[in-house]
Amino acid sequence: MKTCWIMDLGFWIGGRLMRRTSRHDCHDRNDRVRAEGSDKGIVPPLPRRFVHIASATCRPKGTMHLRHLNISNRQVAAFTLVELLTATAIMALILVLLLQILNGILDSTRVQNQQMEAVGSARRALDVIASDLRNAVISENSSILTAGSSNSFALLAARRGTNGATGHRYLAVLYSTNSSNQIIRSYGSSTFSGTNPLADAAMNATVTPFEPLARGILAFQARILADGSNAYPLTATPSGNWATNNYNGVTSPSGWNTLITRSPSFAAGLTNRARAMDIWIVSIDDQNGRLFTNNSSWVTSVGTALSGTNVTGWRSAIDGAAIPGRIKSALRVLNKTIPLP
Repeated sequence: MKTCWIMDLGFWIGGRLMRRTSRHDCHDRNDRVRAEGSDKGIVPPLPRRFVHIASATCRPKGTMHLRHLNISNRQVAAFTLVELLTATAIMALILVLLLQILNGILDSTRVQNQQMEAVGSARRALDVIASDLRNAVISENSSILTAGSSNSFALLAARRGTNGATGHRYLAVLYSTNSSNQIIRSYGSSTFSGTNPLADAAMNATVTPFEPLARGILAFQARILADGSNAYPLTATPSGNWATNNYNGVTSPSGWNTLITRSPSFAAGLTNRARAMDIWIVSIDDQNGRLFTNNSSWVTSVGTALSGTNVTGWRSAIDGAAIPGRIKSALRVLNKTIPLP
């Protein structure tokens, strides 16, 4: 037993001495390497193989490996949950604001397109009417006819004949409105040798085109501007030399009156003659027009406002009607004054 105890003590002392000697040898090698670099004015880094040796043999018992120390002391950059949630909320708010701005731009574009559609249809109608009135045949036995009970009017317009024709022929034109909120331009040919131009203007416009001249027309009114500041709707009783049932001895067709302008020689001594036609139109685009016509209360409100108001007050009457703002902005009032020959 004593022998075993003595042997164990010898092995323990020998092991301690060997570890101490190895540790001193390791440090001596490191010092020599650094000393060699210091002789040259630099301190060389410890070679990688010596790092491994030092980490394997020279570290005290119970200490952590060098590589483990590096990993455990490294700081990893990352976001906290609160930061991620805050960034997500800000991004969502920005997206909502962008969507609202985009929706506003799209709504504004849609409204502008609808207004342009309504205005474009009415302006085309006014341009065609102006072209026909400027080319109206006004003479001693021909003039513009107006219907006494509506805003319809008819005329003979000068136009070229077919290819090879040496003279002119006339185009009978009739303007009217229908229950579908449309302006209709009917037409027909009339020869130069017609014996009654007034009758030709009223009776020869028998061709109705498939497409109306304008659609979405909620109100249409033509007025005659006479000498001075007088204005007469076409439905007014002819008086004051602006219209007559007997035009220079020619009887007007049944149901029609004839305008007296300043061109004929027999009208030279008359006063209050018709000098221009004033056209007023209230139009609406197709999309809002369908919404409008399907609501009887809106139709009644606008109809009442327009019927009891002079055309110059149509815009104010529409703004004061009991209809939504969207429909008010969709209703466009257009006016054009066309001088008569």
